[in-house]
Amino acid sequence: MKAGKFVVKWTYFKRFRKPLAGEILKKMGQEYVYDGTDTHCWIEQNGVANTPPGSAHCTPTDIFCRDKGRKLSLARAIKNVALLSKEDKKMIWEAYRRMTTKPRW
Repeated sequence: MKAGKFVVKWTYFKRFRKPLAGEILKKMGQEYVYDGTDTHCWIEQNGVANTPPGSAHCTPTDIFCRDKGRKLSLARAIKNVALLSKEDKKMIWEAYRRMTTKPRW
């Protein structure tokens, strides 16, 4: 997503882990257990991304929703970039609101 001089990018990762001792696997031959989904958000300015990215974590029992993950990770990414002015933050949020199809909150 482009917001003026900024480019905002999201990535989604499914986490897997080795089963704990005594944990029953649902499928025979299954080596790893699903451990939730992560949404990461990077805000790039002049091709340089902020570090660390904003992230949102979903547990295996949660229902994964891209919109909620994007919103939460974007808020955390904005918080991680210390030199953003109030106008820059407003511009990024307005670009996000125009990007999604849901009505403005």
